[in-house]
Amino acid sequence: MLRGIPRSIAQRSGSALLVQSANRADAAGCELANKATFTQGELDAYRKVIDEIQQVQELAETGWAEGKALGSSEGKALGRAEAHKSGLAEGAAAAKVGAILAVIAARGLGMTARDRAHIESCRNLVTLDRWILRAATAASVREVLARPA
Repeated sequence: MLRGIPRSIAQRSGSALLVQSANRADAAGCELANKATFTQGELDAYRKVIDEIQQVQELAETGWAEGKALGSSEGKALGRAEAHKSGLAEGAAAAKVGAILAVIAARGLGMTARDRAHIESCRNLVTLDRWILRAATAASVREVLARPA
């Protein structure tokens, strides 16, 4: 028993706190409580409190589950938006790299494997735009890839 609450009521409540407290009660206290008698009104009051505790627990669990589901769906939506944005940027970079390589090839500018790798590894759209403009007029690939003054 827990301070006069029969162990069976504490256990039926589903409340881990009440069950733990009931399990920790000292032997003398349990013996004394087992001999105690309660009026029907007291037992009904105990049951009502235990039912209310259980309802609060169920509401908290439901709220937690709903919050988790909402957070998960929002996270997925943000993830999709970021992936879409990233995919667009990656596609734009790949197209610009292709344009630079095509202009350099069409103009017959000599390009080393290192120059090609440098161009293909760039994902900065501003830099790629600058290289496209330079590729149209530069005398060499080195001039295309030169850092801005």
